Amino acid sequence: MKKLTDSKQNKIKIVLASKSPRRQELLRNLKLEFSVLASQFDEKSVSVEGVKPCDYVCNLASAKAMSVAMGTPQPAIEGWPALTSA
Repeated sequence: MKKLTDSKQNKIKIVLASKSPRRQELLRNLKLEFSVLASQFDEKSVSVEGVKPCDYVCNLASAKAMSVAMGTPQPAIEGWPALTSA
């Protein structure tokens, strides 16, 4: 498995805030080292009304990332929406 590093060669820890088997498979296929810490965030609490689909997905990803970040000692966690296909 590959370990990512930043420009100063500090190890970057990838935390997948999802139990999605497909997302885990994608990271494994990239040979990236990661851990899974599923978010307990209530997705229904993010409003879809009057929001563009792409904005909704980004808002949801950010909220889930923040939910996980608040429970971990990570210096930074970034949430990215993922579109996957079967």
